[in-house]
Formats: sequence, structure tokens, C-alpha cells
Amino acid sequence: MENNNKIDFDENKPYLAPHNPFTLEGHWQPWYDDRRDYGTNAPSYYDYLANFNHLIKSIVDLLNRVARRNIKVEDTPCIDMTKINDWIDEGNECHTYHDVITLKADVVLSTYQKILNFDGKKYNLNNAISCLSTGLYASDYLPILEALKDKLNKEIKDRIDGDEELNKKIEQVKNELQQAIDNLRQEFNNYKQSNNAEIARLKQEISQLKTALQKIVTNLYEGGNATSNDINNFTINNHIAAGNINLYGGIPDGDTLIRTHNGQAENDVTVGGIPTDN
Repeated sequence: MENNNKIDFDENKPYLAPHNPFTLEGHWQPWYDDRRDYGTNAPSYYDYLANFNHLIKSIVDLLNRVARRNIKVEDTPCIDMTKINDWIDEGNECHTYHDVITLKADVVLSTYQKILNFDGKKYNLNNAISCLSTGLYASDYLPILEALKDKLNKEIKDRIDGDEELNKKIEQVKNELQQAIDNLRQEFNNYKQSNNAEIARLKQEISQLKTALQKIVTNLYEGGNATSNDINNFTINNHIAAGNINLYGGIPDGDTLIRTHNGQAENDVTVGGIPTDN
């Protein structure tokens, strides 16, 4: 047969069997094969039935094949398969069965949480798929992401434009500061140059004072009243003048004092002889 799962009656009927299904008798007419050699003039109807043995065997084999067939379900990690009823034997004492069986497939939603490290932090990612009455649902965030991308791009562009403007201002301030620094440097140089003469003069005066001081210290040292003539390292031996010295000329407690004069004496105190007119 062309199809093992189908029995074609026309292919299994007796060879060229004439049939009149609409005869008055309401049954198939017997067929007598003229190629047979019957021993009597009474043809046997069993010869006609023997032609159906192959058909009957085919039917029995097919029924046995059908009786052995069944459906077994097997789950997968994502699908939970369930068979409702059975068309052979449902496994109870009454050996019940159903002509119609139902295969049910339930989606298994995982409760697994994936840990993801992002930007120095850990995030627990749950399953975003939901099983609704209309089917599986997972939110499509692409429009939001597109809008967020456009917003970020605009903010980035604004930041870039702002940075360029800020860089211009910074460059301007830097130039102004550099100009101010140059001006201060020039003023300092001018001040330094203008005070070099004054500094030189002060140095000269200091040198002169140092020379005069050196003469005084040398005089004290030579007179025995200083331990050294080094102006940086000397000690006075005796006080040059201390207390009050009251020398009066003329009479005691007079009105005139000893003074330094040029060419004229006024009540000078003298020790020794009496001066003469000449």
C-alpha cells in the first residue's frame, strides 16, 4: 500500500469483483472465479470469502498498531507538559479511556536572580517575564531607551557646548591674569630699579656710619676702655660717663656752667696757676 496508516478497500477487494450494492437483496453478489477448477457444479461461497483473508489480516494488524500507540509527555526546563485523559488505558481498575486526550503545556517562569556588577555596585536582576491570561509578557523598554538616548545625547551636546564656552571664558581669564602678572612684574622691576639708587645710598651711609663707629671703637680700644677694636665683637671696660656731674663757674651753685666754647671762656674751672692777662 502507498500509505501504511490507511487501508484502501478498493485495493483489497477480490480481483475484479463485480458488485451491485443497490440490488434488491441489499448485499454483495457472490463472485465466481472462472479461473478456478471447481469439482462440482455447486460453487462455494467460501471461495469468495477466502479472498478477504488478506484484507482481514491487514485490518487486524492495523488495529494492533493503533492499540499499541499512545502519547507520552516529557517536560523541558521551560515547558511543563501535562496529558489529560488517555485513549488506551487510564490506569484504573475500570480500564476507562477517552477518545479525546488533552495536552497542556505550561510555561515555567524561573525565579533565578542574576547578580550583575555595574558601576562599582551589585544588582540582583529578577525575571521580567510575566504569564498573563493573554500570554507571556515582557515589557519592551526600547521606546524609553530611545527617548533616554536622545535626552542623553542632547545633554552631552549641551555639556560640550557649555564646556567650549567655559573654555573660552577660562582662556580669557587666563590671558587677563597673565597680563596682570606681567604688569605687576613690570611694576616690580620699575620699583626695584627706582630703589636701587636709594639702596645704594643707604649702603653708602651705612658704610660711612660703620667707618665712624670703627674709629670710635678703635679710639676706645687704644685708650684702654674697650677689649677689642672689632666693632662686631668688643666690650666696654669702663663707663664713659655715668651719674650727674655738676661743675659750676664763678661761685658755688652759680648760674653759669662749664661749656665748650670757641675763643671765649666763661667762668671756666681751672686747676693750677692763675692765668695772666698775657
